[in-house]
Amino acid sequence: MKPDKLTEITIENFRSIDRLELRDLGDINVVNTGNDVGNTHVLDAVQLYAGRGSPQVIREILLRDDEFLNGTYDGPVLPDRDALFHDRDNGAEISISGQDCRLAIRVDEQDLEQNTLTVSTQGRNRRVSLENPYGFRFHPGGERDATTCIRVGPREPDNDTLVGLYYPIALTDGEERVAEFITRVAGTWVDRIGSVGDQERARVMVRTPGSRTPVPLRSLGPETVQAAHAAMALENARGGILLLDQAHTRIRPEAREIMWRSIALGIRGEAQVFTTTDPDKVHRAPAAE
Repeated sequence: MKPDKLTEITIENFRSIDRLELRDLGDINVVNTGNDVGNTHVLDAVQLYAGRGSPQVIREILLRDDEFLNGTYDGPVLPDRDALFHDRDNGAEISISGQDCRLAIRVDEQDLEQNTLTVSTQGRNRRVSLENPYGFRFHPGGERDATTCIRVGPREPDNDTLVGLYYPIALTDGEERVAEFITRVAGTWVDRIGSVGDQERARVMVRTPGSRTPVPLRSLGPETVQAAHAAMALENARGGILLLDQAHTRIRPEAREIMWRSIALGIRGEAQVFTTTDPDKVHRAPAAE
């Protein structure tokens, strides 16, 4: 599936970014603002733009960095909306524009009394609640125009994330491609990949040549988990966007070049990649003397 690629993006008043323009975007785009925090915030902006200001995406961005308000132990976790504006005045408006849409986020007077934001896409306003991940709207529209956007970061994913990425590729050719990716990158031979368990305790399992029965993916170590995470994210991102934020950190230095080559071959023009790591400058193991 060929994606409708993002050819340009302009980011204003978002997180640590005052203004940034990215032009002539291609299949694989290396983000380099000069510091890791700025690079991550560019990926945040792309994710938010792809989600057209979805409250679920806003919550994910803020809670990933532990940016939430102090609350009661038994109360809901409340994301800190002010972290999106990075200490700017309440009157500041976040603007993220691509070639076919402008997304704006601001705090109006009615938002001040609640943990809400006013989100505008193409002039259609809606108020979203960060307490309720599904939000609520004054006007319809917004997320229905969203682009699939999958993100892989340096942290080890939880079981919900892994299982959620596995289900869409279950019983498809994607299963075989994921197994091949893991074998090439992590050096762990994987014949099959699957999932077992109910909704509360589901987990990803793999079959290796030396095992009589499937074994938990996690039992094969963090490198194998990260390789599987990247491979399943790539499969899910077809027709959309794949964000890679220091996604190689748990991969052995000598295998990182293999990982990036596998990603480049794997997308086959079917996904657009934004990465904070330059594939041409990955750390390689020193040559043996």
